[in-house]
This record gives sequence, C-alpha cells and structure tokens, in this order.
Amino acid sequence: MAFGAGAIEALKEYGWPGNIRELRNVVERLLLLADGVVDAEGVHRALPAARELQKAAGAAGVGTLAERVTGFEREEVLRELERHGRNVTQTAKALGLERSHFYKKCQQVGVDLKGFDSRK
Repeated sequence: MAFGAGAIEALKEYGWPGNIRELRNVVERLLLLADGVVDAEGVHRALPAARELQKAAGAAGVGTLAERVTGFEREEVLRELERHGRNVTQTAKALGLERSHFYKKCQQVGVDLKGFDSRK
C-alpha cells in the first residue's frame, strides 16, 4: 500500500476539523478501501465532507451517529449563516451561542468562516 503524491496533497489541503483523530480515521478508511496506490480521488471520497455531501444528496441513514449529528449541525450552521446574510455575530446570536463558541463549532463541523462578516 502506498500513497501517491496527489493523495498526500489532498490530505494536506483538508482543514481537519476533527484534528488527529479524524486524520487517523480517514487513513484507516483509505487502507481498508484502497487497492494498491491511494490516489487523490480516493482521498476525496474518504473525507468526511464528501460523505456529508452524499448524505445531503439523499443518502439518508448513512454513517455513524456522530457523523450524522455533525452533518446536521453543519447544515444548520450554513442555513443560519445564509438566513442572516453571512453575518457571524447575528448567526451566533440566533443559535444561542457566544461568538467564540460559534467559531469553535464551525471549526468542528467543517464550516470555513473566511470571508464572512462578523461586524455587520
């Protein structure tokens, strides 16, 4: 089993909201599913964000409870951000969270807040 250069780059580009545990889980998944060399496409399929997109496309009941909860939280955060015109402060308030906790929650569920306005 080997990792191709594209696979290594794909792993480096991902934000890893779950930190080292998430990386370990993805690598274990890749080792179980890959046949020979792991490529970038295989990495993208194994990443949690790709699985969340599959679930959002209609694959209900897929994944562990923790993955389902994370997917639900991610979708709710994104919906509220859009509802509040991408304003971080108003979104955090609407969700009943302090801004600092909202930022941590976004990091946990894989929502990148770069480019969102926190002062509107």
